[in-house]
Amino acid sequence: QETSLSEKKKASGNIHIGITPTIAPYIIPHLLGYMDTLPDATMSASELPPQQLITRLKTAQIDMAIMSLASPDGSLLEIPLYQEKLYAYVSPNDPLYALDAIPTADVPADRLWSLHHEYSLSREVCNLVPKESERRSRYESGNVATLLHIVNHTDGLTVIPELHIPMLRDEHRCNLRPLIDPVPVRQVSLFVRSDYVREGLLNLVADGIKQ
Repeated sequence: QETSLSEKKKASGNIHIGITPTIAPYIIPHLLGYMDTLPDATMSASELPPQQLITRLKTAQIDMAIMSLASPDGSLLEIPLYQEKLYAYVSPNDPLYALDAIPTADVPADRLWSLHHEYSLSREVCNLVPKESERRSRYESGNVATLLHIVNHTDGLTVIPELHIPMLRDEHRCNLRPLIDPVPVRQVSLFVRSDYVREGLLNLVADGIKQ
């Protein structure tokens, strides 16, 4: 029993983390730097869409997953990490560019460039995703940066997380518009199996991300 408690509290060893592409650019560089300062813990990470992360988590192919789920999975333990607002990124050629803020309900389905449903940023964005018949052109992406390039070179708009804003070029920040009524927010959480016992490593990773 003492050995079991010792293993539970130990903050050392290798940990394999899965993370979605809509979160990885904002978390992984800092988390790798944080883990490199720790003498007894190492980390490997993989980028995958949420459904694949859930499968790998449940089959113990990874230890933890960092993602934002549009609907909860009651079989996993969720540790909330942070919340962030979502913003509209609008082409100057789009009529909504003239607004200072855009009501979420007014986002036009036929002009919204959106992530593939597997990578959606939040439940609110899932509800905005147009049906195939409403789209003039269709492009399935798991990458926010690709959607920004599409908006920059065509028209319409897309939705981006708040943590992407520092990555925008100065000349593109004028394309940002807050979404309101309601303000869409995504919850980013750390997920583990309910039987995961390495509490020390779990706390280490969660603290590193929150920092």
